Amino acid sequence: MDLGIAGRRALVTGASSGIGFAIAQTLAAEGAQIALAARTAPDVDAAVARLGGTSAGHRGYTVDLTSDGGPATLLAACTDFGAIDIIVHNLGGTLGVNDPLAPLAQWRDVFRINLEVAIELNDALIPAMRERGWGRVVAVLSLGAREHSGTIAYGTAKAALGAYTRGLARNVARDGVVVTAVSPGATLTENGHWAEQTRTNPQRVANYLATETTRGRFVEPHEIAAVVAFLASDAASACGGTFVGVDAGQGRSFEQP
Repeated sequence: MDLGIAGRRALVTGASSGIGFAIAQTLAAEGAQIALAARTAPDVDAAVARLGGTSAGHRGYTVDLTSDGGPATLLAACTDFGAIDIIVHNLGGTLGVNDPLAPLAQWRDVFRINLEVAIELNDALIPAMRERGWGRVVAVLSLGAREHSGTIAYGTAKAALGAYTRGLARNVARDGVVVTAVSPGATLTENGHWAEQTRTNPQRVANYLATETTRGRFVEPHEIAAVVAFLASDAASACGGTFVGVDAGQGRSFEQP
């Protein structure tokens, strides 16, 4: 199936490893050129090389997007990349904020990484997409955005990102900009939480998979990436505001995402 994104330019945040890199790799395989953003220069350089390097049209940008002015710094740096057609908001995380009664400053940090950065980038990039009459914006949410799963601060921030994404989708759809989201469940990434748990507490992992997922396994990053690639494509033109769960049967909510 030709997704129609060959030659399109895609910005993927948090893209040097894990789900973000899998998304970048899948979009690149479809012929898209990738602007890959992450915090650590060696990881960014290695990821760009794995995609095929700058000679293939890919670029890497080392920036802490959560810092004041971080999104603006990225956008200033990637002017050499060209007009961005596709944005994938993969940046996010719990930041280790596990206490529901954590100080407000910690909540703000969680909202910054999971919501505010996406808003800033959209504010800067969507107007040009509307002028061109084509654009794709995909937010990576979480199962915790629609039912209790994981830490409360993270789930709340992802739920806010989901509400923002749904509302934004309605406002820009008539201009050819399709805004959607994926909601992954527990995902096995190299050096991630579940990889560490698999090494240190395999029985806990076995019990978790047996009780929490109908498939009895974790989600793989490439499975999320495949859905993102579809949502970023011409084929998704009727999908504005669509949320797709990729959770190996982990979700239990009756409410549709």
